[in-house]
Amino acid sequence: MELRQYIAILKKNIVIILALSAAGLVLALFAAKSLPQGYLQSRTFFVASTQIAQDSNSAYYNQEKARNFTDTAIAILESADFKKEAERGNGKIDAKKSAPQVIRISAASSTPEGAQTLLLGTQNAFNAKLSSLNAQNLRLMEVGEPQEPALSKVNLKVAATAGLILGFAFAVFTVSLKTYFKL
Repeated sequence: MELRQYIAILKKNIVIILALSAAGLVLALFAAKSLPQGYLQSRTFFVASTQIAQDSNSAYYNQEKARNFTDTAIAILESADFKKEAERGNGKIDAKKSAPQVIRISAASSTPEGAQTLLLGTQNAFNAKLSSLNAQNLRLMEVGEPQEPALSKVNLKVAATAGLILGFAFAVFTVSLKTYFKL
């Protein structure tokens, strides 16, 4: 095929190409705006038992209870009720399991102080929730020193450009399939 034939195919399907490129642009902007923006602070916590073991068997079982509780702790931290209670409109929290008994909680807020306060409030709210649930003397304990909140922001121009390029690539792919199969 010659270049003229490719250009003719593109001209013939310009509406599809423009529509899919615009859809890619809109989706990219929507995704960029829905991502949390502001200051982000993360902290690593260890799920531990506060109960003092009398012998090695009870120490093992206390440790095993804490290890098995990690998935439950993530479920509590990610539940809508707990998030509403902990966030109180001050930002967003996110929790991920890093390893057995290790949880990483991230807090995003519009100010660095808000991120720090939200992270500390989440830890306190979670430990209070555990004590109210009578969760076998388990609690979240900090691991290491806290990091300073970092600015996390998506550049809308970059996201729009990437969406436009991906939309155009998808449109060209769609037109090529349509032409190949003569639909």
